[in-house]
Amino acid sequence: MKELERENEQMCATIETLRSRNEQTIDLRVKDIEKENKKMSETVTEVTQKLSQLDYEYRNLQKTHTGLQDKVERIEQVRPAPVTLWHYKRLDLKSMA
Repeated sequence: MKELERENEQMCATIETLRSRNEQTIDLRVKDIEKENKKMSETVTEVTQKLSQLDYEYRNLQKTHTGLQDKVERIEQVRPAPVTLWHYKRLDLKSMA
């Protein structure tokens, strides 16, 4: 009978040790997951900030592009047609005559 009691006590001690190890393992896993979650949160924040900055720059570039296109259109409306080499040769021939 005493032998069974001793065996029971050993089993209870073993079970308690296993539970304790399991809790420690779970605690370590939770800490690792919390660290990883924190890093991922920081990464998301950085990426979001960078995206906002790039979006702002993109909108500014679009405005600049539109403004430059408008200027090119106005210049093309005001500027005379370019004189080609053919025009120069023709002028030279007229001046020789």
